[in-house]
Amino acid sequence: MNLYRVFSTVFVGILLIGCSAISSVSSSKYFEDIIRTDDQDYGYTPEKPIKMRNGSQPATMRTMYDFIGALKSENGNHLEMITRYSVENPNYEGRATNPATTKDPTPMLDKILVVPKGEQDTLALYFNTFIPEEVKIPKGLELDSSRF
Repeated sequence: MNLYRVFSTVFVGILLIGCSAISSVSSSKYFEDIIRTDDQDYGYTPEKPIKMRNGSQPATMRTMYDFIGALKSENGNHLEMITRYSVENPNYEGRATNPATTKDPTPMLDKILVVPKGEQDTLALYFNTFIPEEVKIPKGLELDSSRF
């Protein structure tokens, strides 16, 4: 038997098994039952970030970008991303030997600067993409689910 064929078959098998171990759902399914929050700080402060986790980190980041792309201002204008960078997480409690025993094991958050199309105000949205939690629509924004 050809050694190359054996190696290729084993490699593809391992790849398929590994990819199926971390599952994610489509953005439309992920945000299917989303509600708006009345909390004026939710998503706008590092103390109350939008927490989401959708399988692997690349899938979670794709879901986060889909979410941002579907958000609109109260005037109906879609948000445009200006930049993304990491900031310290004020809720970080230090590294734990068991992440399940700490409230927030993530030292960094994503801070996304956005501006609604045709508007002047820049908004900062904070995301923690390592903790799965029910995602809500930040106060003052709407979700255009047709964008998924």
